[in-house]
Amino acid sequence: MDTVHLKEGSYSFPSGHSQTSSVMMFSIASYYNKKKLWIFSSVLVLLVMISRLYLGVHWPLDVLVGGLLGLISAIFFYKLLINKKDDMRVKIYLIVACVCLIALFFADKSDTYKSIGASFGFALGALFERKYVNFDPKEGTLLKIICYHCSIIIMEAWDLFKQNNVPSD
Repeated sequence: MDTVHLKEGSYSFPSGHSQTSSVMMFSIASYYNKKKLWIFSSVLVLLVMISRLYLGVHWPLDVLVGGLLGLISAIFFYKLLINKKDDMRVKIYLIVACVCLIALFFADKSDTYKSIGASFGFALGALFERKYVNFDPKEGTLLKIICYHCSIIIMEAWDLFKQNNVPSD
């Protein structure tokens, strides 16, 4: 079988794509805990892992470890956060944010900075949401549509700001 070889900026162990897709899909599956969703999530993660092998940017061990780390992380944090009171969640988010800030001093690649920044942003975003937004997914459809469009506007404004104010590489 011929494979397509892409020129990657950097290779990594474990596969970041496998780990990220695994964390995301298995976190959703853990939250809803439906058998069909677990199967669907597993298939999607497996497809991501296979795509990384097909493209020739990872070895089988890279994608396997990435997928397993994602699965373990999703289940661990689900168990850690699901039955906690809000004040305990706030402490956990603050710990994550502090660990991310400390990790910045040890980062050596731009991809690492991006990952740490995303984690830091998630932790601060979760704290902000708990304190000021308090979004309830059971609210009406109109509120969901408004929140969705507001988030798109904020993201586009941020991209526009970066294009005009942040020098490119």
